[in-house]
Amino acid sequence: MTRNRNHERADWAATALKTYRRQVGVDDCYDAVHDLIADLGHYAKRQGHDFLPLVARALNTWAAEVEYHDEIDPGPSVYIRLGNETTLRPTRKGGAS
Repeated sequence: MTRNRNHERADWAATALKTYRRQVGVDDCYDAVHDLIADLGHYAKRQGHDFLPLVARALNTWAAEVEYHDEIDPGPSVYIRLGNETTLRPTRKGGAS
């Protein structure tokens, strides 16, 4: 992944965030990112998706894009623990780890 490609990704996110901020009335960008991520969790649940593995997978992808700049590299392992629940790791689309 090239640095320019990551700038393009950031631009895509900025476009989505601008629309989200306008829709919900959040002025602070930091709070808007936080709120959007939380609201995506509600959306994922409504669609029948398990949000935590999606977040872990997204963090894995983000880290690979930022750190490794290589589409082939799978990126680092990402684990999420929510309370006393089992530690989760990202899964590939379709549920395979």
